[in-house]
Amino acid sequence: MIALIAATSLVLAGPLKQGVSAEVSETGPTQSEASEASAPESRQSCPSAFQSMGSISSKHNEVIRMHPETEIVVQHKLDIDAHEDRCINAVLIRHKPERGCAYQLMFNAVRGSHKLELTGVELDADSWCPGWDDRRETGEHNSHRSYELSVGFEAPSLTLSRSHVPDRTADRSCTQLTMTTQGGVYLSQGIASRPELFNFDRLQFSGQFDSFGEPSSICPAPPPVVVEVEPEPEGPKINPLKNTSVLVYLGHEPVPNFPVIDGGIGVMQEIGNRFTLRADVSLGPLKHSALNANLMFGSISAEPGLRPYLGLRTGSLRIHPDTDRDKTSAMGLNIGLETNRLARKSPFYAAFEVTPVLYGEELRGYMGEENLYTSVGVMGKLHVGVSLR
Repeated sequence: MIALIAATSLVLAGPLKQGVSAEVSETGPTQSEASEASAPESRQSCPSAFQSMGSISSKHNEVIRMHPETEIVVQHKLDIDAHEDRCINAVLIRHKPERGCAYQLMFNAVRGSHKLELTGVELDADSWCPGWDDRRETGEHNSHRSYELSVGFEAPSLTLSRSHVPDRTADRSCTQLTMTTQGGVYLSQGIASRPELFNFDRLQFSGQFDSFGEPSSICPAPPPVVVEVEPEPEGPKINPLKNTSVLVYLGHEPVPNFPVIDGGIGVMQEIGNRFTLRADVSLGPLKHSALNANLMFGSISAEPGLRPYLGLRTGSLRIHPDTDRDKTSAMGLNIGLETNRLARKSPFYAAFEVTPVLYGEELRGYMGEENLYTSVGVMGKLHVGVSLR
């Protein structure tokens, strides 16, 4: 805890102590102390010129504004060790006129906290303080019950524009400083009274302040070190469909059994660098369905070129497209050439394949003799499409 001893109405010469109320000693300062504190040279180097802004308001819209003649005392740690010397560790803000609106705020360094915490509040409002109901006034001077800080509630802290005074091992140091605080605080008029919320409405004090050095005081805890992790640079965005191609095909149904041209659409999905699944849906007159599983092989490069491939065709054919009967299986081996799927210079894809087909039954051929039946045929397909890169 920190205490303040007022020497005169112009200057507060005594250092801020812990555990003592911020009032004048019962015995009062000695004549030599008062003379020293009021000496002109004690203020010449620091005029303590500052401005006060903001107000303290109750939930009943009662307002105490910061007075231009507010007294402010700043205290810093005085120590021969550089890492402890000069830290600002206490601030007293008060205005106590003979009558009217009076206030006193005490902010101190508290162990474990890196800010100056509000450790004491005292508000007084007598009949000369405008806007206060008679039942809520604290009474005349020396016969009142002030609004004081309630224990057990969080209170706002004081934010400083700088944490240290500029002068090393100085009993007194002139400091350019801005102090701000805002937030809610609960005050009560004694143990039996109910705590009441008061708001600090953007209290700000800025200017030059005369800071007093005190060896027995403590410094606020150093602020927590925030380690900023550099985010890893993002790589190029990957299109999830870059390995997918949309295809159309045109082909001749197996010769010598069918004299028709067939067509269809397909989707080709690359899996890894050497394996591709391609599904074709027929739109032709035979309405056949087929699944082509093609295994790609050979060297892979980023340059355009042709690549051979092998695959397996499984599907079925309707011998009589107008009916659902006479359906037979058709299986075969795909042998083809395709453009290099990894070529990045162009998204277009093309492939030509020849497929020997084996039927599930012997079918009559349309070429040659009428009694020609065969269980094999050959079909050709031209696939073209584009990769969704």
